[in-house]
Amino acid sequence: MDSIGGKIESLGGKIDVLGNKIDQARVEITYEIRVSRDNFRSHLDERISTIERELSLIKAKVIP
Repeated sequence: MDSIGGKIESLGGKIDVLGNKIDQARVEITYEIRVSRDNFRSHLDERISTIERELSLIKAKVIP
């Protein structure tokens, strides 16, 4: 019976280690998504600013 109990404890330890690795991966993935989102927003902001400047130039030429 002790042998089975030891195997169960060993398996429980391995499951804990796996759970910790999964938690760490989740944290890393969440961070990467957040960084990617921030980079995407920054890129969009730059593009919007460029388009607004170009529209202003066009308006200045069309409506003196």
